[in-house]
Amino acid sequence: MRKTILCFALAVIMIAVCGCGNKNGNIGDDTSDTSAAVSDSADETVIPDTSADETGTPEGHEPTVIDFVIPESSREMSTDFALRLLELCTGHFAAATAELFTNAGFEVRTQKYYDKNETDVSHTAAYTVGLGFAELSGAVRPVVLIAVRGTVAGEWYSNFDIIPSRNPSAVYSENFLSAAEEVFLGAQKTLSEYENPIIVVCGHSRGAACANLLGVMLDRVYPVSDVSVYTFATPATLRQDGADEEYPNVFNFINPEDFVTYLPLSAWGFSRAGKDVILEGDEGLVSSLASTVASLASVSPDVASYYGQRHSLTSSGLSDTGLTTFELMSTLLAGSLAGGSGASGASAAAFISPESDLFGVTSAFASIAASGFSGHMPQVYAEKIGLISTAQ
Repeated sequence: MRKTILCFALAVIMIAVCGCGNKNGNIGDDTSDTSAAVSDSADETVIPDTSADETGTPEGHEPTVIDFVIPESSREMSTDFALRLLELCTGHFAAATAELFTNAGFEVRTQKYYDKNETDVSHTAAYTVGLGFAELSGAVRPVVLIAVRGTVAGEWYSNFDIIPSRNPSAVYSENFLSAAEEVFLGAQKTLSEYENPIIVVCGHSRGAACANLLGVMLDRVYPVSDVSVYTFATPATLRQDGADEEYPNVFNFINPEDFVTYLPLSAWGFSRAGKDVILEGDEGLVSSLASTVASLASVSPDVASYYGQRHSLTSSGLSDTGLTTFELMSTLLAGSLAGGSGASGASAAAFISPESDLFGVTSAFASIAASGFSGHMPQVYAEKIGLISTAQ
C-alpha cells in the first residue's frame, strides 16, 4: 500500500513540479541497473517499478556510517556536517567521489554523467547515490546519500540558459530543474529499497542548484525530519514567496563574493528554497559585485529581455545586428569560465564599444574570470564555513 501511495505521489509531483522543465533524451552511462528515465515528451514521466526491491526495516544491519555524524534534527544546521558534505560533493571525478563515499561508509549504488562530453550542453548534472546505515536515536536506519557535482566544461553554457522554454512566467530555473528531475528519478531504486530512509543531499555550484530543487521534491514525498539538504555556492532556483520558510531542512551556504550565487537575478524574482547561510565577505569585493549585478539587471530587467533584446555592439540601445545578453553570456563569457581563464571575456570586452549597453557587463565578467572565479571555489567555501565552526 505504501508503495502504491509513493508511486502515485511521485507521479503527481513530477507532473506538477517538473512538467515545466525542458526535457532532453541524453542519457549518460550509469553504473547501476536502474531503469529510471525521463521521456522526450514533456507530458510523460516514467516512474520505475521498484516494489520488488522493498525489504522493510533493515534488521540485523550494523552501522556502516560511523565517522559521518548526522545531526539528530534535519532542521538544525551543523557546520561540521556541512564541511563533511562539501568534501563529498566536490570529488569531481567518478572514481574520486566513489572513494569518498566508501571511506564515509556508503556503498555506491549509482553514478551518472561523469563522462559527459565537454561540448555537451544538455541540462543534466553528474551525481552519485550511495547507501549506508547509521545509528540514530538508538536505532539503526538506512541512509541514502546523494551528491551532485558542480559545473564542468560545457555545462557553463547550460547554466546561462536559465529558462529553456523561454516562458517569462516560469516558476523554476528550468535548466536546473531538468537536471534535478533526472537525479530524483535515478535515485528512486535506492530510495525504495528500505522503508523510512534518512536522505542526505548535497551539491556545489550547478550541483547545489540541483540539490536545492531535489530538496523541494523530496520534502513533498518524505517527512521533512528524514531529509537533510546542504548546498554550497548555490544559484537561485525558483520564484516562490516564503520558500525560505517552507523548506526548513534546506541550508544554502552563500559566499557574498561569489557571482554565481546572484544568478538568476533577484530582480527577476528568483531566490532559493530553504535558508541562506551567508558567509563572511570582504565589503569592497561585495560592493563591486553588487555593481556588476546591478549593471546586468539594467541591461536585462526581466527574462524576456535577457533572451529577446539585441543590444548594439557599437553604441547604446538596441540593434537587429547586436547580441542578446543570453548570447553574450553563453557564447563568449561561458567559454572563458569553462576554460578557466578570462581570455574569452577579455576578447569580448575588446570588440564591444564602451558606448554599448553590454560593455559594463562584459568588462565585469572579464575581471571575474581573470581572477580564476576564486570566490566560487570549494576550498574558499570550506575556509569560510570553518570560521563559523571555530566561532561556535
